[in-house]
Amino acid sequence: MEEPSHADAAVRDFATYEDFLDSQISPIDLYYLEDEELARQLVELGYRGTGEVGKEINSCIVCIFNSFADSWCLPAGDEASGI
Repeated sequence: MEEPSHADAAVRDFATYEDFLDSQISPIDLYYLEDEELARQLVELGYRGTGEVGKEINSCIVCIFNSFADSWCLPAGDEASGI
């Protein structure tokens, strides 16, 4: 007889597919995403609830802000001076 696989255990451990997805989502993920359905979709795509999603989103926001802030905050003509 074949040993049960990890997938077999997952089927036994969760009543619904959504319960399984929810088990992979951390409170930090929900804090940053603010949308349980989006968090489930990310799990389906292979992202796991390690808290890294929130850190990556935060990092992207900082990057985007910095790229726009550089162009918005410099007075005209200061780009060439390296300020």
